[in-house]
Amino acid sequence: MKALLVSLPHKFAWVDMPKPECGPGQVVVRIAYCGICGTDIDILRGKVPALFVRYPVVPGHEWTGTVVEAGPGVTNLAINSRVMAVGYLNCGVCAHCRAGEVNHCEVHEQIGFTHNGGFAEFVVAPARCCLEIADTIGLDEAVMAEPAATVVRAIDRASPKRGLKAAVIGCGPIGQTAIRVLGLYEPSAILGIDLSPMQESLARRAGATSFVSTSDAAEMVSLSGADGWDVVIECAGGPQALETALTIVRPAGHVAIIGASSDDQVLSVPANIFYKKDLRVDGILSYTPESFRHALDLLASGKLRLKDLITHRLPFERFTDAVELLAARAEPLGKVMVGNFD
Repeated sequence: MKALLVSLPHKFAWVDMPKPECGPGQVVVRIAYCGICGTDIDILRGKVPALFVRYPVVPGHEWTGTVVEAGPGVTNLAINSRVMAVGYLNCGVCAHCRAGEVNHCEVHEQIGFTHNGGFAEFVVAPARCCLEIADTIGLDEAVMAEPAATVVRAIDRASPKRGLKAAVIGCGPIGQTAIRVLGLYEPSAILGIDLSPMQESLARRAGATSFVSTSDAAEMVSLSGADGWDVVIECAGGPQALETALTIVRPAGHVAIIGASSDDQVLSVPANIFYKKDLRVDGILSYTPESFRHALDLLASGKLRLKDLITHRLPFERFTDAVELLAARAEPLGKVMVGNFD
């Protein structure tokens, strides 16, 4: 089969590899679509901490496809089942797993990071990790359930109420998804914030009622019509985005942090901002199996629609073009995905 093999940071190519073998309790899936996440780009560039990635590896953790082989003992799936996977290959016995915190499993094994992922014609996965995809959604839109699972978890932690005023910092695919999910709670206002003015059209299509491309926090606060925003979802990463979130949230408001920052980036805010503003701040490291199922159920039911947030679908052989598209940011970008197109 063809696959994108990253042998070392900055060294990757489409290569011929053996089709994965199907062991007991496993399924082999023919990939239909695989979304490109910022973390995938970080794997290519060697920016993912060594604890979470193991080279050589085929990346790709946002994938959907069809089961073509089922190993002995598989009872929950059949040939031609449409599936995607909760990528954590957690141990199930450590303290975090026993507490339901599988995203903090001490083993740190994950499809697309330490095990070959979806940038390939086929992938092998434990059947226990796979979720069936309802016929009510396409395999392209279903890909969006993986990033949406993190967003759903973040917004659930913010305990949103009808009529809330929310701000979303960073209007890339994750931010656009956050805007769309917030819309389920009938907000009175959603502010999209992105340093690239090109993202305004996509932010508004997702449901933002206003948009700014500025670093002026006072302007952002004024747009709330009060002393700040009830909920701020930070999807950009980095100190500036975090400092903005803490500044524009109202007293007794809630900040949910999805955006990743590197270990060498330092936050510089007044030490008393948390107690003085009486803030709730949640860091969100990815999803849980429960939030993944919830996101997929929302898509299957039609309550949440994300297909229009996909702006580019390219065949696998144009993966490099897709990466260059993301790097150039010369046009409005939603989710960019590659796939096996018949």
